[in-house]
Amino acid sequence: MRIHLLSGSNLKAADVNGKSDPYVIIKHQKQKVKSKVCNATLNPNFFQHFSLDVEDMTKPLKFKVWDHDAVGSDDKLGKGSIDLNTLTSGSRYTIPLDTQGSLLVQLDFTPH
Repeated sequence: MRIHLLSGSNLKAADVNGKSDPYVIIKHQKQKVKSKVCNATLNPNFFQHFSLDVEDMTKPLKFKVWDHDAVGSDDKLGKGSIDLNTLTSGSRYTIPLDTQGSLLVQLDFTPH
């Protein structure tokens, strides 16, 4: 599966300046990838591509959004998931987060 992490929208503010430094961890079963950090924004443009080997389409693709902190531990901004067995390859999906905001992704896959 090819995952196109496009952007985030209206993410939760975690820093004193009213912004966040968001990055995303995408996980499917034991596989995990991490995006770049987008500094000082609540509406990041990631425009990154990742590949995961997906053998079990019944397991959801999980997204966790974090705020990068130079000092101390990173703060969780939210999480969301998408059921893979309902997807149409090449389509874009808005993934709502459990706290605030959403992620925009495009998923391309070739079933085994």
